[in-house]
Amino acid sequence: TLFTKHVSLVPNSARVQFNYGTLLMQAGIAGEKDSLPKAIKHLNLAHQLDPKDQGTLINLGTSNYHAGNYRVAADIFNQIINKKPDYGISLN
Repeated sequence: TLFTKHVSLVPNSARVQFNYGTLLMQAGIAGEKDSLPKAIKHLNLAHQLDPKDQGTLINLGTSNYHAGNYRVAADIFNQIINKKPDYGISLN
């Protein structure tokens, strides 16, 4: 697909990893169970490449939640709230 091609062409792009991880997250939430572990992998990489991007953390927490990794998801969401307390309002 277009995304997998971009991931292979620019594997160190946080934005490409974020976009692909988000696509996989959405597929996983829609029922494609194999997609969530892949989403977590790509979103973790996006976070390593750009640790300041709050959107990546939100999607990483959401992916972990839907994958049943509730403790990991809670830790990520708490990390977001601690960095930017205003985000707590949108996470409720």
